[in-house]
Amino acid sequence: MDTSFLVALNNANDELCAEANSLLSRIEGKEFGQAYCSDYVLTELPTVIGRRTKNAVLAKRALVSIANSTNITILFSSLDDFNKTIKFFCSQDGLSFVDCSNVVLMKEHGIEYIASFDSDFDSVKGISRLP
Repeated sequence: MDTSFLVALNNANDELCAEANSLLSRIEGKEFGQAYCSDYVLTELPTVIGRRTKNAVLAKRALVSIANSTNITILFSSLDDFNKTIKFFCSQDGLSFVDCSNVVLMKEHGIEYIASFDSDFDSVKGISRLP
């Protein structure tokens, strides 16, 4: 799960909220296998929600909800993952550092799908962006 998906999911005023909720139903039904979220996404999520909504309570609620979910496995980046992320980030254009960390972790763990509204993932070979 990418930050853009989780932001839309947790912000009722986001134009992609309904689409995010529809995709969440499919994710919870395990249509795409186990759901994952990276530690980097969790560090970015409350900041983005807080800035877009000006609602610190919503930002904190979203973070705690994902962190405590029994349906989502949190992937933590190792030092090796961090170094691979730096290398990948420096080798391409278009993806943010957090996006690059998602790609590295997905490849490390054999994850094919990412729930994201960020079309930059479409250029990454071996990754299929949902929806």
